[in-house]
Amino acid sequence: MVLKERGYRQVSLPIPLIERIEKYINNHKDEGFTSIPEFIRQAIRKNYLLIN
Repeated sequence: MVLKERGYRQVSLPIPLIERIEKYINNHKDEGFTSIPEFIRQAIRKNYLLIN
């Protein structure tokens, strides 16, 4: 199924940013993040609350 049909869109991020997030997740397992997408969703949620 195409992402757009499911109500999703794809976003490209620079590789160095993804690598930094991956390193953060690996070094801070106590925060509960298990994947890069999970980390990014949480970061977006936090910032979305700031602008609304």
